Amino acid sequence: MKDRFSQEFAVVTELFSLVSGLRPNLPCQDSDIRDAVKFYAPVVDETRLFCELKSWNAKWNMCTNDQTKPLSAIHALQFCNQNFYPNLFKLLTILATIPVTAASAKASENLSESEKHNVV
Repeated sequence: MKDRFSQEFAVVTELFSLVSGLRPNLPCQDSDIRDAVKFYAPVVDETRLFCELKSWNAKWNMCTNDQTKPLSAIHALQFCNQNFYPNLFKLLTILATIPVTAASAKASENLSESEKHNVV
């Protein structure tokens, strides 16, 4: 079970490279997300994703001082046109959803613990 979570953590970590503001002046390369793309192969088209990634990188390379690069997956989703970047949009949606899912599970666990202590 530990190996499974380690692999999933590594995949999620790779997806963070899609958020341009987290890696200033360092565009996301195909090799940065290769394992994540393999993991999510049922929902993304690898060839098209890498084409989208080149366009996504070009978009942020042209960013001027007046524009800010996204610093979170949710912020990146606001700039990600689903029609133009369908595969990238899917991966950013997954990335934006994962922390909420983990936080909800942790909150449920904490609630269960507090209920156990309040039982008389």
